[in-house]
Amino acid sequence: MAKITLPSQCNSNELSTSPKRITTSRRLIAVATSTILFFSATTCIIGIIKYRNVTNNHPATPTNTAIRSSERHRRHLAGLPGVAWLMSFPNSGTTYTERLVESVTQCTVATNYGHEHVNDAGELEPALTSTPVFEGGKNGPFRLSTSKPIPPGGFILTKTHCGGYCFSDCPPHWYILPPADYLQECVRGARFEEREDGTSERFWVQYDPVIPRRAVHLFRDPFDNVVSRFHHEYKTHDNVHDQGWVSRYTNGPEGFRAWCKDADERYKEQE
Repeated sequence: MAKITLPSQCNSNELSTSPKRITTSRRLIAVATSTILFFSATTCIIGIIKYRNVTNNHPATPTNTAIRSSERHRRHLAGLPGVAWLMSFPNSGTTYTERLVESVTQCTVATNYGHEHVNDAGELEPALTSTPVFEGGKNGPFRLSTSKPIPPGGFILTKTHCGGYCFSDCPPHWYILPPADYLQECVRGARFEEREDGTSERFWVQYDPVIPRRAVHLFRDPFDNVVSRFHHEYKTHDNVHDQGWVSRYTNGPEGFRAWCKDADERYKEQE
């Protein structure tokens, strides 16, 4: 279990003689630390990263290992943070946890998904252009907030959903991946670049699997997650004015039960 340390240079603005502000910060710290679980670099997933050749694009040769070790050393001397994954199944409170950490530390966190951005007012808004955490790191990870500094050393919490999930009406076998394939999904993400017409272009990217040095695994009660994913599904269909879907699966207990029942019927043979 790794120790949670908040960078003093980042949270100095949060120190105040106001008891209310101190109490609020302490509560935020308590919530953040009670909802996340830190694993050391010797855990199973990090062991896979370090000792298995999981991709043809990133062979774990002695030469490449030495180069990667030198790069990590350079970042350490430059006062740059290492990467600590915030791993979770979608709709588990990942963004909520990230914003808590930013509020407490007053430092940015990171994400594999370059369209995610928190503005100066602390509100979520899509980014037209992704901002890498590290100079030259166009394949990610990316900064969640460009108005807050990067942590001075230590680790930067980095959101990833890895693989083995689906957002809409998928068969059971889509949720099962071999370990090597799952790991590759953990380092996969998207970079966005603004076009001249003001729209944004997406590029699927993947960074080196040896970059992460720690992992935080965020769990949510699976039954709560199912309800949250139903709300997400409802919102998706409602946004495209799919009246047939939203009228059958109303946004309430009855619609949720009908949605679950129909999914059971579709996939009961495969399960």
